[in-house]
Amino acid sequence: MCWDIVDKPQFAFGSARDWNPSDPVYSSSNPDKLTCFINESAPQHHGECTECVWLPLCAGGCPNSRLLGNGRSCLPYKDRPEEYVLARWQAEQTQPRTSESKIRTEE
Repeated sequence: MCWDIVDKPQFAFGSARDWNPSDPVYSSSNPDKLTCFINESAPQHHGECTECVWLPLCAGGCPNSRLLGNGRSCLPYKDRPEEYVLARWQAEQTQPRTSESKIRTEE
């Protein structure tokens, strides 16, 4: 699930000792919690997420927040993609070149 709740038994759906990744539901001691996490944490259930240009980057934010009803944790530049791209470009311009680009210019 999440490092924030890994030590809280009320959210557990199994133990690492008993976990079988090839059959996670069967090896889970609490399969209902596992299937709830898998089904409800997916961003596909949130229309705003599926229509967002940033979904491939953020993957819907923190699934744990959505499960606990804390809402989505959208990226701060969600509604300003041009501003983000410009800031990234400016940051790239001020960073020193990598050794790979130095090698290409020396050849």
